[in-house]
Amino acid sequence: MSEHGDIIWQVHTLRGLGPIKFSMSRSQVDRFSADIGSIQAERSDTVESQQAGLEDLYKVFPDLFNDEDFKTVSEAIVEFGPAMDDRVVEFRTNGLSFEYTSGRLTEIFVDENCKKLTFMNIPVFLEDPVTIIKKLSRSLKEQPLIYEQEVIFPEHKIYLFSFVEEIGSSGQYQAGPSCHRSMSWRESVRPNSVELSEYHLLDLDRLVP
Repeated sequence: MSEHGDIIWQVHTLRGLGPIKFSMSRSQVDRFSADIGSIQAERSDTVESQQAGLEDLYKVFPDLFNDEDFKTVSEAIVEFGPAMDDRVVEFRTNGLSFEYTSGRLTEIFVDENCKKLTFMNIPVFLEDPVTIIKKLSRSLKEQPLIYEQEVIFPEHKIYLFSFVEEIGSSGQYQAGPSCHRSMSWRESVRPNSVELSEYHLLDLDRLVP
């Protein structure tokens, strides 16, 4: 039975989700399972699992990789893989996922199945996506950036995917497909992501309801 009610589903930028705080251990987060649901699956990005995944991909799609491609990617895993070696992602019910680095909570991810999620009493996945971005911008007092289908609020480490998309080359934006909509947030800069220089300011006046 839920112990914390709807308060558990409130987004707190740079802090966490309801009473769940960034930097908590997995066991600390697991105490809220009655509210957030049980763990359905988990993924650990060890160097060994990354290498095994590459080998499986090579076997399934041999025409996509030659030996030189395989060697290049394999060497990259050896060089850069350890940076992800201590990362674990656990997938829970309700479209909720937690990412841990060195055993501590670093990122929270939710998809469109998490209908209870709210930010400042705004239902994130029930509100019109154009409206939610405008309300977020006003509440956070931050101008969002956009790159393809991802809108971010870099100062508050919020990442929204498929909420809006550009209408051709018109410079105007409309709601993106709801089936791929997701939101994630952190307390620190997201590693291994697209450079901020690739994003550009999202003109809120060019968002089409």
